Amino acid sequence: MNTRQTRVSLWLSAIALALAGLAPASAEQEAQGGGCSLASLKGTYGSYRTGTAPYGPVAAQGLYYLDGEGGWNLTLNISRNGEISLDEYWEGEYQVNEDCTGNIDGGIPFVIVDGGKGVYLLGALDGGFTMYEVWTRISNGRGKVGR
Repeated sequence: MNTRQTRVSLWLSAIALALAGLAPASAEQEAQGGGCSLASLKGTYGSYRTGTAPYGPVAAQGLYYLDGEGGWNLTLNISRNGEISLDEYWEGEYQVNEDCTGNIDGGIPFVIVDGGKGVYLLGALDGGFTMYEVWTRISNGRGKVGR
């Protein structure tokens, strides 16, 4: 493993440990309030993301819309190793467990915090892409983001 890979690995390990320390308490607090469901994530969320990919650093911000029934879409502005792309559109499905953990598209784990007002996500995708993402609810509205 080269120096860069070692630094990235240590950085991701530190984030994972920090989230591991925060997530159970947040999930436990949510569970004491009656638990979570798909409906816990409904509305529009502002998000920011940071991560790494084989081609270099990744940073992004955008708007998620979650329908409260397991569907989401996202309009994202993203920097891939300094190359900017605007208004990328993505969509998929999400699952929520009663303990306020869940996942996007069957594999990227998250934890719901503050009664659904926020989400913390840490994921690793095929091909060496890793990301840390934070969402903050900005609207309980029913409008869709993007298309």
